[in-house]
Amino acid sequence: MARSFAARLKALTGTGPERCRVFVNDDVVTLVCDRTLTPAEKTLATGEPAVVSELRGKLQEQVRSQFIPDVERITRQRVVAAMSSHSLQPDTASFVFILEGPASNGRPLVGEA
Repeated sequence: MARSFAARLKALTGTGPERCRVFVNDDVVTLVCDRTLTPAEKTLATGEPAVVSELRGKLQEQVRSQFIPDVERITRQRVVAAMSSHSLQPDTASFVFILEGPASNGRPLVGEA
C-alpha cells in the first residue's frame, strides 16, 4: 500500500516522497510521507512558508480524494472520513482515513516504501 501511495504522489506532484509508511489500526489507516516538497516549494519555503503551506493544503485536498478509492479497495471498507496535514520542518505529510469498519482483507497492511 505504501508503494502505491508513493507512486501516486509522484505522479500528481512530480516529486515522490523519500519514504512512506502506512499504519492500520482497526478502522483507521494512517499514511506518513517524508520529504514530499518539490524543489520549487523548498526554495519558496525559505522566504514564504505560509504560501507553501497554503499550496500544500490545497494540493493535499486533491490528493486525498484520489487516495480514497485505493484505500477502499485494499481494506475492503468504505472510507467515511479523510483528513490530511503537513509540516514544512521537518518536511512530512500525513493522511488519515477513517473506515466504516475494521480493515479485514486477510493481508498485512502495514508497510513502508
